[in-house]
Amino acid sequence: MSLSSGRAILGAFVLAMVVTLGTAVETAVAAADIPPLEERGPFPAAVLGRLHLFNIQEIMMGKMAEKSGQSKEARNLGQALVRDHGTADKRVMALAKRKELDVTATGATLEDVHLGKGKKFDRNFAEAVVVDHEKDIAEIKKDREASTDDELNVLLDELLPMLEGHVKVAQQILDSTSKQ
Repeated sequence: MSLSSGRAILGAFVLAMVVTLGTAVETAVAAADIPPLEERGPFPAAVLGRLHLFNIQEIMMGKMAEKSGQSKEARNLGQALVRDHGTADKRVMALAKRKELDVTATGATLEDVHLGKGKKFDRNFAEAVVVDHEKDIAEIKKDREASTDDELNVLLDELLPMLEGHVKVAQQILDSTSKQ
């Protein structure tokens, strides 16, 4: 088995586990009559839960780009998403654990996304990164303004430059694909 087919099998396995786990968690949460994150109040469990879900989605998107990206820039951004959001998620989960918070995500962890092939993939991928990250940057800024939790504020402050960097690189990919 080649390394790339092994990674593809591993990626498919991880995706299946995430979807299965997400369904199991949703069922358990529904059975326990726990309200969804957005109804649990904004701080800090709901904020950390949103960040956790966002990180999982961006890691999956990054893996897609590593595999399907036409340009080196798109593949590199995919690698950065996997690396940076993986690190960010570890920090999110560590803070949740220290605070003994349940950050169970009750929403879907990965949407059925088809971004096309070739240069169309690169453009659609970069556009999705810009839209998703800009939305999350706005939410993080809003959460930061409303938060009185010092540890959460430090984490939010540290995440913003990473997200802004991803937007900048994705925008450069968009600019280069629109010229072609």
